[in-house]
Amino acid sequence: MRQAIRWFGRLAFVLVLMPLVALGQGSVFPSRPVRLVVGFPPGGAPDIMARALAAQLSASWNQSVVVENRPGASEFIAAENVARSAPDGYTLYLATEVAIEVNPLLYSKMPYDPKRDFVPVTRILDGPMMFAVNPSLPVGNMKEFIEYARAHPGKVSYGSSGNGGQIHLAMAYLGKTSGIELLHVPYKGISPVITDMVGGVVLSTVAPVSALGPYAQAGKIRALGVAGDKRIKLVPDVPTLSEQGYPGLDANWALYVVAPTGTPLALRNKIAADIHAIIRDPRFVEEQFDRYGYTPVGDTPAEFADFLTKDSAKQAARVQAANIKMD
Repeated sequence: MRQAIRWFGRLAFVLVLMPLVALGQGSVFPSRPVRLVVGFPPGGAPDIMARALAAQLSASWNQSVVVENRPGASEFIAAENVARSAPDGYTLYLATEVAIEVNPLLYSKMPYDPKRDFVPVTRILDGPMMFAVNPSLPVGNMKEFIEYARAHPGKVSYGSSGNGGQIHLAMAYLGKTSGIELLHVPYKGISPVITDMVGGVVLSTVAPVSALGPYAQAGKIRALGVAGDKRIKLVPDVPTLSEQGYPGLDANWALYVVAPTGTPLALRNKIAADIHAIIRDPRFVEEQFDRYGYTPVGDTPAEFADFLTKDSAKQAARVQAANIKMD
């Protein structure tokens, strides 16, 4: 009996070590395609970054990295799918700060728990967002937008990528701090928002520059300002919010990579290092970060975990200031 117990104990120990040993030998991961799950439809900023990153990882790993779009419900659908996946590195979640930090502050009941269901891999970026309007709106900057909205309470609509998402939070924060009443129209992603804003169905939004910038360049929408302290290469004529007297307006977004809980640390360290090499490559930085004003991060799982602990207070203050509760 004791011999059988010792045998099962040794077997369990070997099974735990096998992924780490194989990883150390560099012969196992990845040996088949990897899923990179995104909680937004094609065409939005997270999807754009996901596809750029997946292409480079595919080349680096000699395996396909497939972007899988599971949009809707404030990233609940994507998050729940990843949380139920095997913790073997073959399913990764490219999530915004909303899915990992903000949703628990907005919802009392969720189909996933970020702290229980995910472990950190690395942060991809921190980035400013841009405020924009349909050209029919008679405003040319943030001051005029706020004054117009104040004169027309509840009449100025804005499209968002979903209830409780970055856009909803940013516009609610703008309304709260500026004393204006805006009409919220939620969508499943930023692409349909832009389509309807170009068509005049909704009048305004705030979104990552990678999504709005090309439309502003083409004159299909009017950019009013970008968050942060520096102008952005893609839209160099658009002034910053700081230039316009609104340095405290929070309109930024972040993009993270997390994995299902149980994914070995050694494997997460490898994935983080491989991603870090890509997002710090000068050409990738120029094409995917600099032109949009994004800052590449690429930290380790341990550094990412430490960041999440410190950032929680900021996110809680942001939600409280926007005065949003989803249930």
